[in-house]
Amino acid sequence: MWVSVCPGCGHRNQPGGKFCSECGAALGTAKRLAHEERKVVTVLFADLVGFTSRAEHLDPEDVRAPS
Repeated sequence: MWVSVCPGCGHRNQPGGKFCSECGAALGTAKRLAHEERKVVTVLFADLVGFTSRAEHLDPEDVRAPS
């Protein structure tokens, strides 16, 4: 979702508006800002015993290839 920023006063307007709700300026040439949103995420990190030392001696394509 994009938020329209008024080129005249800098007010952030609701998406789809044609005129600034603060000063009434036309928003046709207004620059668009991406809508920011906070999200809670979960990250999982896994390390296989001995994998790093083994991978250092192999070709990178061999490390990436499925077994």
